[in-house]
Amino acid sequence: LDTLPEQDKPTFADEWIKLRSQTVTHEISQLLNEYKIGEAAHVLHNFIWSDYADWYVEILKIQGSSETAREVFVNLLKLLHPFMPHLSELLWKSYQPKELLITASWPSLKNPATNDPAQNQMTQFQDIVKTVRSVRSLLNLPSNLEIELNISDPPQPTKLIESLCRAALIDSNKIKQKNAIQYPLASGQLITIQSDNITK
Repeated sequence: LDTLPEQDKPTFADEWIKLRSQTVTHEISQLLNEYKIGEAAHVLHNFIWSDYADWYVEILKIQGSSETAREVFVNLLKLLHPFMPHLSELLWKSYQPKELLITASWPSLKNPATNDPAQNQMTQFQDIVKTVRSVRSLLNLPSNLEIELNISDPPQPTKLIESLCRAALIDSNKIKQKNAIQYPLASGQLITIQSDNITK
C-alpha cells in the first residue's frame, strides 16, 4: 500500500471491501469461539488473497480510497495475529508504531449488511472481468491487445472495467458483426467483445 499514490476517490469497491471485512470478521470470530482454527484460517486466507489482493488492490491502483485501504489492512492484521503473530506484529509497526498489536482490541463485530448495492455492483464487475479474460483465452487474444467492449449497463466508474479488461467501451451502433462476438454473464446480461483479431 505504501507504494501506491495517496488518493481519495472512493468507488463501489471501497464499500464492498469494508462489507467483506465485516463479514469475514464475524465469520472468523465465530469459528475461533468454536475452536475451528483451521476453518478460520481458511476464511482469512481467501479474504487476503482473493478479495483484498486479487481484486481490491488491483482496483485501488486505478482509483479508490487510501484511507479505506489502510483501515481494512489494519483490521486484517488484527485478524491475522492469532495465526501469524510475529509477522503481523512486524507489519503493524508500520501503521501503529506506539502500540503493540497484541494489546490492540479485536475488530468490532458488526452485523454485515445483506443485499448491499456495493456487493451487487462488485459481483457484476467481477463477472464482466472474468468473462472477458476467459474469452481472451478461448479466442487466443493476446493479453496486451486492447479490445472493444459493449455493455448495456456497466458499473461506474467505467475506467475500472476498461483498465482491468484492457478494453475500450463502445456504443452498440459501433458494433461490427463480423468482428464481434456475444457472451452471456451470470446475470443473464449479454456483453459484446469486438476486435479485428476476431473473424467469423
